Amino acid sequence: MERGIKKSFVLYVDNIQQIELLTDDEAGRLLKRIYRYIDTGRDEDSGIRLLDVLFAGIKAQLDRDAAKYKAKCETNSRIAREREENRRNKNTNVHERARTFTNVIDNDSDNDNDSDNDNDSDISISADTDTTHAPTLQEVYDYINPSGYDYEDARDFYYHYDAVGWVTGTGQPVKRWKSCAIRYLEKKYKKDS
Repeated sequence: MERGIKKSFVLYVDNIQQIELLTDDEAGRLLKRIYRYIDTGRDEDSGIRLLDVLFAGIKAQLDRDAAKYKAKCETNSRIAREREENRRNKNTNVHERARTFTNVIDNDSDNDNDSDNDNDSDISISADTDTTHAPTLQEVYDYINPSGYDYEDARDFYYHYDAVGWVTGTGQPVKRWKSCAIRYLEKKYKKDS
């Protein structure tokens, strides 16, 4: 048994018949030997043949239990590493998917008659059909573009909230991303004014 793997052990009731045949002194010696083996990983001969025979069976069970525990720890560690790697890859993939939208063609004609009067009242986005899922960059763009916002505005909003995990400043999950986009863009253009 390797030292330091596990600092606890299980004694099985299956051995009770053999333990009952021991004197209290012998049972005490056996228990101390078990503790020493768990603590140090070394087996020491007791000089009493009956204790050595009993300990051999108990030691085999302790070793099996320790091997199972070590295997479980290694499995849990591998799963945790894979989960972390998948989380990192997932975040990378989200950004890579979003980057594929960078070549979106501006459908807005440059010779239209925009009347920019720097007034907040010209925001005409309606949020009554809001959804609770995290949007894609393309969904954000499709939603805000009819109101005169461009692809850069969609990217700013999308990457900001994607970077913080789609949570608000108070740590609450974003429940209605369309309303959140409106507030974000209103604040953005108030700062720019």
